[in-house]
Amino acid sequence: MLKVSVNLLVSALQSKLHASVKDAGLIHRLMFAAFLQAGLERKGMLSLYRHVLDKVESCIPQPHRAHLLTLSPYAAEVIRNVEEAATRAVVTWEASVKSLSKKLRKVLRGKIGYVYVVDALSPIEFASLLVVAKRNGYYCDLSSEYLVNPAGKTWFVKEQVEEKRLREYAKELAESLASPKHSVSFTFDKAIHNTIGDVSTFLNSGEGGNPLHAVWREVEKASSEVGESAAALLLTTDHGYGVYEGAGTLFVDHGREGAILDLEPVALIALLKKVEADGG
Repeated sequence: MLKVSVNLLVSALQSKLHASVKDAGLIHRLMFAAFLQAGLERKGMLSLYRHVLDKVESCIPQPHRAHLLTLSPYAAEVIRNVEEAATRAVVTWEASVKSLSKKLRKVLRGKIGYVYVVDALSPIEFASLLVVAKRNGYYCDLSSEYLVNPAGKTWFVKEQVEEKRLREYAKELAESLASPKHSVSFTFDKAIHNTIGDVSTFLNSGEGGNPLHAVWREVEKASSEVGESAAALLLTTDHGYGVYEGAGTLFVDHGREGAILDLEPVALIALLKKVEADGG
């Protein structure tokens, strides 16, 4: 099950990484490197792109690189589960916005204070954000529900809602869950499309030197707007992204064919709720 494999990956890094490490950039680089290694091994292309993986690992401080040996097998299981989820998906169920809204409404209606949709987050980012959130005093729960987006493009979701806009998707989820607030972020998707260079360039781009850094700040801000109620922030996305090869190197994108690491088709859902003051 996808939820189980992601949670096991999160627990693996939680247990290995020193409790003082809360930096979203470092945690994201570790997760990305583990997935890249697992993806290359799965495709039998590790030796061919060892130089790219080495470049990615050089972005990680030496004491933390040893964790990759532990994380990679867990990442491989997530990749397998993403593939299986996409393969088994039924267009009228796992790939349906309306079906997802109905499933979430049954268990979460009245419990969500903010629906936050971040364009183009893959399981790498969800696992990273869960670790960061837990280390910053948040209750976190990864939902067993998810949306399958076989096209790996935003239009697949937009075509299923009124006005054909991603913000309408966030609005539909919010209305279904009786959430008073909702919004959309395109920060991460812009980082994917604005990167000129290989995957290591992508990992070192954006605010704070990493594309997930700004996303985490946005999640914190949105969560703070939930207030003191028992409601949680629902974090989701429209699709993930993949790692592709070209010109002898590897780069990130989505909606193409032939990804070496394909995390595009599954859009995960997580619940976050601040439960204690940050001790850092």
